[in-house]
Amino acid sequence: MKALNFFGHPIFLSISFLLLLISGEAFGGPYLLYLILGTSHGAFYSLTGLAGILFTVASLKASKDGVTTILVLVGVLLMTVSLYLFFTGERLHYNRASFEQTLPVLSFGLFALSVLCTLIKTVFAAVRLYFRYRRRSSSLNSLG
Repeated sequence: MKALNFFGHPIFLSISFLLLLISGEAFGGPYLLYLILGTSHGAFYSLTGLAGILFTVASLKASKDGVTTILVLVGVLLMTVSLYLFFTGERLHYNRASFEQTLPVLSFGLFALSVLCTLIKTVFAAVRLYFRYRRRSSSLNSLG
């Protein structure tokens, strides 16, 4: 359970997203660099990636469990959509080497592990909320 909490933590998820290694034909680096460069001209993959990070980090400050769960889910979805848009939006397949080299593949594996742990934690939290709400509503129905 400690590993699930570590790999599924919103900060670890955001850091693993930002440090994804992208390998191009002549230029490569962490995904953070591509997000910063894309933000300057309003690239949609960059804006969705940054929004995903904001939602994920905002989940740390949310006070209610339901809000936290929704913020994390939206953040993971936006980060995943950002990566999808980044790799499918290029016409020349300039960054396809990211899926052929060892270090970029390992960084994607670490991000996928973090996403999986985050989703497992989110499902556990949603089930816990469901049973808490169900118990509360059934005790109210028995009174009246």
